Amino acid sequence: MEGRVHFCPNDQGVYSSEADLCVDCGGPLIIDRRGESIDGWIIDHLIGLGGMRSTVWEGTREDGTVAAIKISETDSDAADARRLIHSASLVQDIEHPNIVGIYSYGETEAGEAHVVMELLRGRSLLNLLQQRGVITIAQSVHVVRQVLSALGFLHSRGLVHRDVKPGNVHLSARGNEPWDVRLIDFGVAKAFSASAPNRIDLGHDSPGAWGRIVGTPEYMAPEQVLGAPVDGRADLYAAGIMLHRLITGELPFTSQDRQEIYEQQLRRPVPAANAPEGQPPLSAALVATLATALAKQPADRFATAQAFLTALEQS
Repeated sequence: MEGRVHFCPNDQGVYSSEADLCVDCGGPLIIDRRGESIDGWIIDHLIGLGGMRSTVWEGTREDGTVAAIKISETDSDAADARRLIHSASLVQDIEHPNIVGIYSYGETEAGEAHVVMELLRGRSLLNLLQQRGVITIAQSVHVVRQVLSALGFLHSRGLVHRDVKPGNVHLSARGNEPWDVRLIDFGVAKAFSASAPNRIDLGHDSPGAWGRIVGTPEYMAPEQVLGAPVDGRADLYAAGIMLHRLITGELPFTSQDRQEIYEQQLRRPVPAANAPEGQPPLSAALVATLATALAKQPADRFATAQAFLTALEQS
């Protein structure tokens, strides 16, 4: 597999295997994998660049089925490659209409980690928000309901996602009906910890006091900020943060300083939720649902995704 050519993902040319940067745009080059076969799928073209120094390609099987193929680059961190395979192994056998499907995973002939998954057309919720700014309350509730359905199924299998956020929620068109919503990217998912706390010391414990911090600061539950063991209630907190962002147009906690966001998540009360200017006011029931979802103590939140979903449907 040596000597494979490289190319610029910004369509600025093809290079020899020794080149690593594009002379036109200055960006990093990637291996040209078009025509390669992985798990019976022939790689057609590049879809995009993923996290953990990975590339995502569209591939086709003999029967015409298409898939997205995520591959770790040869110079990616070994731990990142292991996480890619581990996350795929956790959800490969999970079939749910709101969770992206995994077909296969493993290593290429060159030893690069790869995952073959369902190809989703559309865009991420984050991309939609960046374009529109806000969506309607009805659309917001529809999206979060589907995410909660996915989380409930995931939690029933003993797994916690740990990175629920708009960038990991995919929206596809579905005729004249509301979006088809999928939860994606299980890169930091793990099995529940039986020792997840009900009560944590928010007054004295500092970020990372219990262990390694994993997740996206703006969406992390207090126990996640502490590095404490987590269960599904951490995901429900993140879903609550996302709902707050969708129906108010703003995140409850932001800062250029990651440490400051951690402190806000631990100790600052969540700001009151108000609808953006020009939109109908939020119902008292919806505000109360948000307050429960965003309780600092895990024991004060909804115990299950179904409980959150029921409250949301009644709001």
